[in-house]
Amino acid sequence: KKKKKKFPRAMSNHQELAMSMTLEQRHLPEAVAALLHTVLFHRTFGQVRPRDESCRFLEVIYVRCDCERLYQEVDQAVNDFGRALQQGGHSRGQVILTFYTKRMRGFPFKREEKAVWERWLFDFSVTDARDEDNDAKVASSLKEHISSIALTLLRKDGHVPLNSDSADVVDTTLEERPFLHEITLHAGPVTQSSAVDAFKRMLDNVFSSGVG
Repeated sequence: KKKKKKFPRAMSNHQELAMSMTLEQRHLPEAVAALLHTVLFHRTFGQVRPRDESCRFLEVIYVRCDCERLYQEVDQAVNDFGRALQQGGHSRGQVILTFYTKRMRGFPFKREEKAVWERWLFDFSVTDARDEDNDAKVASSLKEHISSIALTLLRKDGHVPLNSDSADVVDTTLEERPFLHEITLHAGPVTQSSAVDAFKRMLDNVFSSGVG
């Protein structure tokens, strides 16, 4: 019997944000990388060196941290996700980027646990069709998502941890100081409630609250 994947415990005020894309297999690696790098860039508060990245198949440019370890982490996730979809014969899957803090819980024997304060759900549907005309449509969708991520993360939200110098909150081994995070992959039909509805709710929050 397949074990159910366990996620870190979510904090009461955590945010869960979702986006979905329909694209061709050749678009998938660049789309996954662009979305993950965009979130990580805006969730990094140390010595950040921005780097423009151009997609190969799509007319899209996004900004990522010029950090080799973060680049390798995303690249590994991109490769693993594509491989999992192909080997399992799946046309749908989800990439989940979770931000958490570390804290001690339990009495009398304390143990460390991860407390989630933000989670991004990226839902992908891969089509078999190969049409050059799709490039513009996918590029437009990806640009919209990148802009929405930036708008969302530029807002001052109360759920974001304040102590950005603590090893329980950020990765202090990197001068970029990214918030502690993990990337998990799911190949197959998505079981969460509609990603599209969640994305619409996110956009409503962004444009009703403004950027400040």
